[in-house]
Amino acid sequence: MKIYPLICVASLFAFNAAFADEYQFNTPVKQTVYEGTLGNKKIILQTLDATQNGKTFLAASYFYASQRLEIPLTNKDNNFEEYSGNCYIDNKCKLVAKLSLAPIGNGLKGSWVAVNGNKSYEVSLKPVANATFTQHYEISDNEGILSDTMDGAGDVSKNMFKRKMALGETTYSKELFMNGYGYKTATDKFSGIHYIVLTSAPKGQKLGAINETLTNIRLSMVGYGLECKAMPENDSPAYGTFGDWDSYNSEPVNINDRILVIEESGSTFCGGAHPNNSYLHATFDMKTGQLIYNYDLFKLYYEQDYNKLQTIAFKKIFKKVTSDKKYLIRESSDDADFDKDCIYSGEDDAEELKDNTDYSWMPFSAYPAKDGVIFALENVPHVAGGCMGDYYKISYKEALPLMTPLAKQLFAKELAGK
Repeated sequence: MKIYPLICVASLFAFNAAFADEYQFNTPVKQTVYEGTLGNKKIILQTLDATQNGKTFLAASYFYASQRLEIPLTNKDNNFEEYSGNCYIDNKCKLVAKLSLAPIGNGLKGSWVAVNGNKSYEVSLKPVANATFTQHYEISDNEGILSDTMDGAGDVSKNMFKRKMALGETTYSKELFMNGYGYKTATDKFSGIHYIVLTSAPKGQKLGAINETLTNIRLSMVGYGLECKAMPENDSPAYGTFGDWDSYNSEPVNINDRILVIEESGSTFCGGAHPNNSYLHATFDMKTGQLIYNYDLFKLYYEQDYNKLQTIAFKKIFKKVTSDKKYLIRESSDDADFDKDCIYSGEDDAEELKDNTDYSWMPFSAYPAKDGVIFALENVPHVAGGCMGDYYKISYKEALPLMTPLAKQLFAKELAGK
């Protein structure tokens, strides 16, 4: 199960693309997406085919438009078999039906026949989208290419099968306003999974690019929730749920003509040792809709020998904010030792912080709020989940030594006191 998909996965795929030549395989996987009917029910089906090491692989899956839960198919004897549950996970599941498909014109036609022979339905499909993904790992069997490990497969702007599965009926909350910008919470009616969308802007500012990004994030979250929902009962303790993605929260904390900052928080779980607890702030360029990573705005750390070390500028500012309570915005807990561990990574106080202190345990991040720059602990290891939150706030002028050229450009008005 993914941890926080939306930003972490995007950066992961960008990393993969940059270092593609270092992988053992760069196998193209061709996807074709079809729409049509199985009996009188609308379905969407995908086929994936690839050739690696001289072997040809073919896989498929489909979902009913009314249910939106992916059903993997097993390729056998040039046809497909459907089992009860996800049989690439559970080898004991039972054969449900056989699906035979043949190319007719530019589409596919065939039949879905229950294994006991008491049900049989005609299947008619037409292609609606094509894409090519890249698999960097060895493909061991046909079902091995039904995987999000392929570059691009997890991107709902490229993978039309996943996009169509995630894109259901949407409801909208009452419009709220911040700094002259209107926004609503867009909610997938089936799953209850939701995210922010902008609805109006001052001076006719165009919102198409930023809303496309926000919609893609919401659809990715819906996809993760549907993935949990489709898990077999014996393979997931979160069986029958959307993995708590329906309770994952998002609220804007800063909107202007240059940036949008959204605060996200929640705890999701679709199996594993423990839930994935999140608290973070995502900053977007209002013109392009692109995500701006916080480290592209503020230089707090540098890496040396696999350690994350404070920059000279941040060391000075960190010592100042931890020594003067006027900067503190987080309430103390009942456990003073716990608070010290959160802030100082085990040091007793700010005076004991020496040059090049290793903060790889829980490094702070910085994000641009409406009235200042806030230092926060975001997405820390599970064992320290209670440490997550906002800690200190300084003015934009005080944060100037930390700013990158991009930040100085974006925050020129704030630096000028406007």
